Amino acid sequence: MGYLGMIIVALMVVIVFKILQVCRIVVWRPYAVTKCFRNQGIMGPSYSILSGSLCEMKKLRRVAMGTALNANSHDITERVIPHFTTWSSQYGETFLYWYGLQPRLYISDPELAKHILSNKSNIFVKPKARPTAEIFAGKGLPLINGLDWFRHRKIANPAFSMDKLKGMVQGMATCTVSMLDNWKNHADDQCREIEVHGEFKRLMADIIAHTAFGSSFVAGNEAFKAQLQLQQRCAASSTDTFIPGSQYLPTPSNIHIWKLDRKVKETLKSIIDGRLNSPNTGNSNRYGDDLLGTMIDALDIFQSRSGPKLNMEEIIEECKAFFVAGHGTTASFLTWIVFLLCKHSEWQTKLREEVLKECGMRIPDADMLAKLKLVNMVFLEALRLYCPVIRLFRQGSEDTKIGNLMIPRDTCIEIALIEIHRSEKYWGQDAKEFNPLRFINGISQAAKHPNALLEFGFGPRTCIGQNLAMLAGKTTITLILQRFSLSLAPEYKHTPVDNLLLEPQFGLPIVAKPFQ
Repeated sequence: MGYLGMIIVALMVVIVFKILQVCRIVVWRPYAVTKCFRNQGIMGPSYSILSGSLCEMKKLRRVAMGTALNANSHDITERVIPHFTTWSSQYGETFLYWYGLQPRLYISDPELAKHILSNKSNIFVKPKARPTAEIFAGKGLPLINGLDWFRHRKIANPAFSMDKLKGMVQGMATCTVSMLDNWKNHADDQCREIEVHGEFKRLMADIIAHTAFGSSFVAGNEAFKAQLQLQQRCAASSTDTFIPGSQYLPTPSNIHIWKLDRKVKETLKSIIDGRLNSPNTGNSNRYGDDLLGTMIDALDIFQSRSGPKLNMEEIIEECKAFFVAGHGTTASFLTWIVFLLCKHSEWQTKLREEVLKECGMRIPDADMLAKLKLVNMVFLEALRLYCPVIRLFRQGSEDTKIGNLMIPRDTCIEIALIEIHRSEKYWGQDAKEFNPLRFINGISQAAKHPNALLEFGFGPRTCIGQNLAMLAGKTTITLILQRFSLSLAPEYKHTPVDNLLLEPQFGLPIVAKPFQ
């Protein structure tokens, strides 16, 4: 056989091997995984080649988006995740569905959730995100695994210590007062209609930019605007069938995503270079005590420094991740708190009385905020009913048994916070009602299961920014209640939607009246 014949045979072997690989991924694995779960009594919607269950998800979501809920109802599951409402009624609380080629096991048991989230042996890892999600969310702490995650977390931890966060309250208040002064200055007849979801997005961009970038917050905001556009692109494509490799094709959508990502990275790189070129010897950390300064101090160009290191690309990705995790979630959280206070005016009155008692009309500090017990209870109840992140994902790195379930390797486990937080089994007959008093004795005593509230996750990967989010939220709500009484605008439609975060589909218009 000549060289040409040998090359042809080799090519044929490669082609056959690739075809067999594709068949294994597209046909054999879905069959084997489905059979494994069926033998354990776990059923689910049928698998379609390449698209999995995405077509049915998209169809049910399209119908749900055309409806609006009663504003007095906090039972939002059917509108936010209609496919899961349909499937759980057909297949039970635990079922299997296919996100394209990825098998997903849907669970709503807090005991199983605790077991998965508290695991420290690296068996349950964050599943690999779609390329668009990685570009939008940044390949930082929320998405990375293993030793990289441990290294990044160890470097970032000092920036989120409570002592440092307490010192940021004044800056948070300054940003909030500026927003509220604008509300008052543009009020007509002592009232003003405001779309607060957009307002809170801009406010949290200011606060996060100050927190992360210090004096460079204006440039940071420019990067954030581009990243918000990336979020919209990512949310719009979340139920589309993903074909591996398509992210490299120069389609109009991909080209737009590349341009936005390049703008974000170039802006962040210029901020980092500016900090490197102008160190501040007045701080305990010469590059600043904020998150950016903490990470720059660990830059790998400083070979003489001990401890874990980051390279420039990793710092940029962490800055992106911090903005997404801190900005969008807290803005969503604040929006739903205002909605609940508008719907339950008696609680708005109670909170205002507590704020005026503990803070008067002064700018609050961390010690004042710590005394606001009713405010804290309302925050916890808002996180229960309208948690910005309604699902958590983990993926088994090996065949694993949890409870009575044997889970094949690479199965993605979807923990349905939205279901756990509303379950009458754990929260009682009023599970779908607003009742902050359930938290009067703390989180562990509020429900029949101590882990029935997972608003910031659980275990080693508990949200690193939870204290920052709570401080920013309490500062904002305190300053609003000192100055305004709030009510829903007549045109408000109760249309929560899962755009990667739980948000009001058409915003939250309210009427703000200066408080006398």
